[in-house]
Amino acid sequence: MNKPLIVFIAAFTLVGCGAQDPVNKAQASCEVIFADVEAQRLLEDVNTDAEGFCTCMMDGLKEMSETDQAHSILAFNAVAEQTQQTGRSVEEIARELMRPDDTLSSDEQSDIVKGMNLTERLIDRTGNRFEEGLCPAS
Repeated sequence: MNKPLIVFIAAFTLVGCGAQDPVNKAQASCEVIFADVEAQRLLEDVNTDAEGFCTCMMDGLKEMSETDQAHSILAFNAVAEQTQQTGRSVEEIARELMRPDDTLSSDEQSDIVKGMNLTERLIDRTGNRFEEGLCPAS
């Protein structure tokens, strides 16, 4: 699986969820992230579109502990929000979110990094689920 793609997707989980259901917000954020040119390569590799990949990925997210879900959703949303606000690539934003940030507390920074790492693994597992036929190709 493409490491930069995984990292950028992980980063996108970082933003707050607002009043919307967290998993629904993460699904929407996922689709923003997978509209990125770099993400399109992964979708081609597993023969699906953003909606199909994100639906399968949300199924995997629901299998995580509540704490891990919260960290991943934080990362997903942060990346998506920054992508929409700045027009920069998901990969660039993900790298930036993984760098130390003096404006965040050490706990906030730790939550972001943890969310990014969890999301990277979730993306890998989702790709594997497509390869194993556990998620339908589009």
